[in-house]
Amino acid sequence: MHKRSKKGASHNTGPGFGGPVHPHAGLLRLMQTSLRDTAHGLKAWTNAPHPEALHQARVAWRRFKGLRCFYRPMLPKPPQAHRAVLQDLWRCSGALRNLDVALGSTLPVWRQKHPDIAPQEWPQLIRQLQSQRRTTRRHLYQALKQPETQAGWRAWRRWLQQAHCAKTCSPKDWQVWTGQRLRKLHQKIKHGLKATKPEPQHACRILMKQERYVLEGLVPEKLGQTLRRRLKRLRQAQRTLGQDQDQRATLALIEQSGQFPVLTQAWRASL
Repeated sequence: MHKRSKKGASHNTGPGFGGPVHPHAGLLRLMQTSLRDTAHGLKAWTNAPHPEALHQARVAWRRFKGLRCFYRPMLPKPPQAHRAVLQDLWRCSGALRNLDVALGSTLPVWRQKHPDIAPQEWPQLIRQLQSQRRTTRRHLYQALKQPETQAGWRAWRRWLQQAHCAKTCSPKDWQVWTGQRLRKLHQKIKHGLKATKPEPQHACRILMKQERYVLEGLVPEKLGQTLRRRLKRLRQAQRTLGQDQDQRATLALIEQSGQFPVLTQAWRASL
């Protein structure tokens, strides 16, 4: 019985997916988990429309999408069938998420801090947003039940199953490529953080999420101190930008009808 040569042993020198498996396989497993978590979260929401279930489904989908975008050159071409249907579904889920956050936390916290501002406008605003949330929930529920939506999920699952046909490289080359792409992405984020307008700030936040998901997908012990510190800063910055985005999304909900001038003015002044 021959001893296994050290030279021939399978070692992972990739960017942190760990184990004697090519990093590409680890990436696919992580994306499969994210897609599965998305489906589970949406199913839980259809059974009981709790905001947290929808939130977790959206987080899982963003992780899947962020990893796919970052590693796009290493992956096969994504499916185009039913793309528009899924995009409409996620737009609807985003609108519902904004309403859930506004009614569940942003508005109550702001009102507690400013109890004397426009007390006459609050009851009508809350009734209007609650009605809007009920309507948006129905739309999302109907969208999830569409045959085209189910076909879209199946297309993504098939795509992941066939992704082993993607462009391949050695684990070491994968590590080098990932490091180079992370540096380019981080430069875009640094540039985006200088933005003062909401739209580029939101675009920067999306890039930060992408960088965070990639770093979180790497084995912690494979990350150097610089990347660990960067990951910590990303989480902190995302929380800050997320809170600001919630405030602006709530302002948009308040001013969309044009019926709450005092609250609109006061809320905008507080940003």
